[in-house]
Amino acid sequence: MIPTTLLASPGQLAATSQEVDSSTGVPNFLPGNQTTPYSLADLVLNLVFIVAGAIALFGMLYGAVKYLTAGTGPGGDEGKRMITGAVVSLIIVALAYVLVSTLINRYLGGA
Repeated sequence: MIPTTLLASPGQLAATSQEVDSSTGVPNFLPGNQTTPYSLADLVLNLVFIVAGAIALFGMLYGAVKYLTAGTGPGGDEGKRMITGAVVSLIIVALAYVLVSTLINRYLGGA
């Protein structure tokens, strides 16, 4: 279920003082929390990295199925390459997450 504050237009968000943080002027998109540049960046980047990790995981599973069903045919090599590529992708996603989280914490004042 989508919170109603996410469905409102920017003009509607700015219309009441409850929906806008008085200290920063930033609309409160996250119900129950004060929205800050840090919290918005953290939310968006977490979603991006979750999707990237899920894609890499499904690539690994697809490569494993391809490898297991290939027998002695050429599909086995393709399956191995897919698994290797997915593992490398997961490592890159994990390292990127650490790097971006560090930068967000340092420059946007995260906790």
